[in-house]
Amino acid sequence: DSHIERAIRCGIRKINFGTELKHAWSTTMRAHLDAGEKEIRTLSPIARDAVKRIARAKMKLFGSSDRA
Repeated sequence: DSHIERAIRCGIRKINFGTELKHAWSTTMRAHLDAGEKEIRTLSPIARDAVKRIARAKMKLFGSSDRA
């Protein structure tokens, strides 16, 4: 996070974090599948919430929360 903050201060305006979102989704899905959950209607919202948490944290880090 400190590297990202520094990059933003230096003028970087495009930061990709899609891989991190995909990782959050897949690790959450895998953990719940391994625990025995098989119902997609249960798994999907849980994985989506994990992605939302990461996205919100990144938006806060980037200083873009509440700007759209």
